[in-house]
Amino acid sequence: MPKVRALLVTILLLIGVALLILTAAEPDWIEKLTGAEPDAANGSAEVLITLAVVSLVVVSGLSTIMAWRSVAAQRRDRLTRPTADGG
Repeated sequence: MPKVRALLVTILLLIGVALLILTAAEPDWIEKLTGAEPDAANGSAEVLITLAVVSLVVVSGLSTIMAWRSVAAQRRDRLTRPTADGG
């Protein structure tokens, strides 16, 4: 499961980076893409969407790191635990 989570976080990270670049290059990309003007073409909606995705990436990334550390600790405990026959 942590591998799937890591893959999803990686995909989300790539989307976040793409949105950061897109928002920096074209602050009114929603208007150009859809024709709708949710923020009167000032770019605030785009910034909010980008910040939301980047925040989700950070939270998901930290959660994934904690999951990987938990899996690694369980494996380490299994390897260092004495066997039932004492050997």
